[in-house]
Amino acid sequence: MAGIAALQSSMPRLHKLQPTDSVLPTTGLNTSYALCWSLFTIFTGSTLLLNSVCGPTVNLIAVTKSARQRLKPSYVIADARATSRFLDEMTAAAGSGSIGGKYAAWSTGRNINQGYMEVEKSPSYLPTGLSGLKTLYIAQPDVLEGAQRVRSSTLAALRLLLNARVSLALTTGRVAGYVAQTNVLDYRNKGDTCCVGPVAASLELHLTGPEEEMSKVDGIGAVAVKGPAVTGKEKEKAILDHIKARIDSDNTLVLV
Repeated sequence: MAGIAALQSSMPRLHKLQPTDSVLPTTGLNTSYALCWSLFTIFTGSTLLLNSVCGPTVNLIAVTKSARQRLKPSYVIADARATSRFLDEMTAAAGSGSIGGKYAAWSTGRNINQGYMEVEKSPSYLPTGLSGLKTLYIAQPDVLEGAQRVRSSTLAALRLLLNARVSLALTTGRVAGYVAQTNVLDYRNKGDTCCVGPVAASLELHLTGPEEEMSKVDGIGAVAVKGPAVTGKEKEKAILDHIKARIDSDNTLVLV
């Protein structure tokens, strides 16, 4: 319940799930993020789309094509490892589009940089299964390192190509739902930084490490969380030693 509540609280008031929306998880329901999203979808009375093909490296275009065409997903839940190939395919499709389409992409990029995004109209090069996409939620497992992580520049590119909102969440098997997740209305591009947004409402997070390092404003330490969303034997507190991060000036979590 704590994981589902965190997902609900992370959605802005005007962007809550509606009965007319549909959610397509492309990762297995054995991951807590996809499972919490599925339960959240059922709880809100929205349509849950399940596919026989799923996984961390699934082809997102193929998965959405195989869905029933009259049930176009409003929200797609994907793994970070599937976004690299997806971004390449979308970039190639956009590059072969018309001059009018390229101008529309330029106009969308300008609006995003100004903090405004209009998602009512989908680009012509988008597959039919993604024409109704409102938001792409990307789950980044805690085991990913280095080049496998999704950067802020990648999120910006996906927003521009899909003309849809994009959110990145840090997930782990020791927490129900997610640890931290970017706001869907946060369109800032922090470049090569891997920013995973503010901490989930059902968690309390702090960094652990040497006193000399932790006394710095931008000190880097291991992530430690506690709260009702923590699972496993250590229900009160979980220290994720393998995740090194810092707290940015806007109180968001940045992986290093």
